[in-house]
Amino acid sequence: LDALRSALVGASAKFRAQDLVEPGGVVPTLQKVVGTARKVASWKEWEDAVAAESPSLLVLLPHSQEDPAHPGISGLEIGGALLSYPELEASYVIGPQAKPPVVLLLGCSTQLTDVPFLNFVEAFKRERAALVIGTLAIIRGRRTVAFVNALLEALKAAAGTDRSFGDVFLETKRRLLAAGDGFVLSLTAYGDVSWRI
Repeated sequence: LDALRSALVGASAKFRAQDLVEPGGVVPTLQKVVGTARKVASWKEWEDAVAAESPSLLVLLPHSQEDPAHPGISGLEIGGALLSYPELEASYVIGPQAKPPVVLLLGCSTQLTDVPFLNFVEAFKRERAALVIGTLAIIRGRRTVAFVNALLEALKAAAGTDRSFGDVFLETKRRLLAAGDGFVLSLTAYGDVSWRI
């Protein structure tokens, strides 16, 4: 994987600003660990950034909800705008001639839907993500910050070694769980986690 080359971040309007951009938040941590990191405010900006920059790490902190215009269809909200399941195409996932990216899809129940085959983890995998980390529970945005920071630091420490993404992901979950953070039990990796970092 080339996950630490560049990152793109999109967050729900409900995600607290201090958890996103203030010291210790997701974006400052990314800027320390990843070559370049950029935050976008809408799905349009997200799609444009994927096309222009081909980021290797996609960090989504969305609010997951039903699309009001289409009952039963899931949607992800970032910056107040909703992207429904049928609208997710490769242009939101992988740039031209890019290696498959890693996707951290850390919103409320991004893996669970009322219709089992309409989940965003599967949609990102279908559109060529190398692997996707999804959530199995309703979570608060601030609970993701410690996990994202710990995972990024562990990935940076393991970069260039023979360690796999799966090894680092499991070790990070174990460490946070041992410290009393049960949030990590809701995180699952989908795809081939044996990629070397």
